[in-house]
Amino acid sequence: MPQTLVGTGAFDAQAADKINTNFLNIQGYDLWVRPQNVSGNGQTGTYTQPFQSFAAAGGALRAGMVVGFQGVTKENWTTPVVNDITIVGVADQPRQATDNGIANGGGATWLNPSTVASPLISLAQNTSDAPTQAWRFQNIFFNNAGDAACVKLDRKITGSDSSHASFYGCKFTGADSGIQTGEILFLTVVGCTFFDFIGTTDTGIEASIAGGIANPPYLSWVIQNNVFTNNVNHIVGALNNATITGNSFSWKGRSVTTTLQLNLTGGINNIIMGNYFGVAHAETGSAGMFLPQNTLNSWLNFYRDGLVALVPATA
Repeated sequence: MPQTLVGTGAFDAQAADKINTNFLNIQGYDLWVRPQNVSGNGQTGTYTQPFQSFAAAGGALRAGMVVGFQGVTKENWTTPVVNDITIVGVADQPRQATDNGIANGGGATWLNPSTVASPLISLAQNTSDAPTQAWRFQNIFFNNAGDAACVKLDRKITGSDSSHASFYGCKFTGADSGIQTGEILFLTVVGCTFFDFIGTTDTGIEASIAGGIANPPYLSWVIQNNVFTNNVNHIVGALNNATITGNSFSWKGRSVTTTLQLNLTGGINNIIMGNYFGVAHAETGSAGMFLPQNTLNSWLNFYRDGLVALVPATA
């Protein structure tokens, strides 16, 4: 049986090493994916005979399995129809473990194989009613330069549902978005970093695939203790009853100035408290960075000019 994973509660990005105690016992995983360590004796999913890719491992996945991921994979993977899968990056910290595109040993890095605009991981893409719920990703570095999301979580009217997904201690960067979702419920994102989404419409987390399925959609998300830096847009979506707390949001990044800090237009009853925003509450134009401009959500946050309640409303 796999070890019990630790550090999957509310921890900050600096304490993400808590999850790494899982890596000490390699027998704690049901399957292994180690793309740079495939032997000539076949791929059975053990540590010494690992799968070379997640596509190769997909047929072996069963509900409740924990997969150890070590090395660099370059693939666009549509997950199989199975619930409660955990994928753990077996590395001290999530990093891009390549030099000039070549794996440099270790790491837990997921890259796009080409410039084709396709997500690195797509959940709930089948048309049956079988769900792909409660998938968990830990300690993985995602970089999709293919003008698509790193991870796409969908929900279909006559198909599967990837609600209850969670991400702990991961890093996201690329040419579109870190996490893109349909109308999923109970998404958890804790201790992650979203950076360098610098295209005009690029976004760290976006709830942008509407389907008229859930009422209300995008319900009860938890976005906690993450870092959003140097993105054109940090979080966009009509979230409902979400908790957004303990996060750090930059304004003037190393190459871009953020256009939208939070755009929750269409959603209500969200709690946005205890975050730090690099922009001043009274900054000229701040009203356009925080949407909607109404009292349907609860705000109390730290800004560059201090602790302030209510959404910024400076013209």
